[in-house]
Amino acid sequence: MKVTYGLKKLAYAKITISSEGVVTYSNPVMLPGAREMSLSPVGEDVAVYADDIAYVTITSNQGYEGDLTLLNVPELFLTDIMGMTKDTNGVVVENAEDAKDSFALLGEFSSETPEKKRFVLYNCVAGRPDFAGKTKEESTEAAEFTLPITCSPAIDTGAVKATVVGGITANTAFDGWYNAVYLSAEG
Repeated sequence: MKVTYGLKKLAYAKITISSEGVVTYSNPVMLPGAREMSLSPVGEDVAVYADDIAYVTITSNQGYEGDLTLLNVPELFLTDIMGMTKDTNGVVVENAEDAKDSFALLGEFSSETPEKKRFVLYNCVAGRPDFAGKTKEESTEAAEFTLPITCSPAIDTGAVKATVVGGITANTAFDGWYNAVYLSAEG
């Protein structure tokens, strides 16, 4: 796999933390309409000097932050993750006191070969999506909705992200990627 492009097969898995602190993930739910994901690392390398040299470099990996752009934010995501409620009339209501939930974000990048790279970001929180519309003109453009997203280390393992390449030969992790959030046996 030399070059990656394309973003597809996004899914989210809601995180639940028991009273004992045990983290579990729901089964992944597809999040269709992915347009773009742009995440930048959070954290930095700090050199510690001793003996007149950079004696050691300490790395702080706090995950990623950036934007996720979708053609539509599904109603289920709004109620399941963003904390909005659906009333008895079928109206989704955003309230100032909505409590958002954390989630794992799964997805796939394509490449110039038949191989694909699948990923999971373990502990994400999304900000409220844009709310906008535009009149139809001579050429029609689909509306896009951008959610600010922060992906932090998992609170139980410290894992930030996992990736797997597959799509050509059988690979248990790759083939079962959307059945459940991948958890490494090594932590």
